[in-house]
Amino acid sequence: MRNEQQEALEKGINLFNDQKYFEAHEEWESEWRLMSDSEDRTFFQGLIFAAGSFLHYVRHECVGARELLERSIAYLRAGIEDHPDVNVGEFIRRLELLQERFSACVFTVAPSDLPIIRRTLVHW
Repeated sequence: MRNEQQEALEKGINLFNDQKYFEAHEEWESEWRLMSDSEDRTFFQGLIFAAGSFLHYVRHECVGARELLERSIAYLRAGIEDHPDVNVGEFIRRLELLQERFSACVFTVAPSDLPIIRRTLVHW
């Protein structure tokens, strides 16, 4: 991963975890547009979809929240092995737990309780 991609990933994660979903989406998308590696593009697209899904959810926009959540899960699976510094598996599991509520248009999860993206400790 290029330094610029790593910086965009980090900045986007910080924005996402601060519930700044639109800003995280924009950060990741600006770098995604420049990528040529299909696996990183797919992974970043999954993050973009997650941010979009949560943005729709906090706005109580059911269809967008549900559809983007489903896409996010599918795309993020491509990054489980390629991004050991991000706990992608845990994030996907937490997204999967939201699927039923998002599908039923139940807006009972407080924005502060939506999943965050956790880092993993990488030992060299």
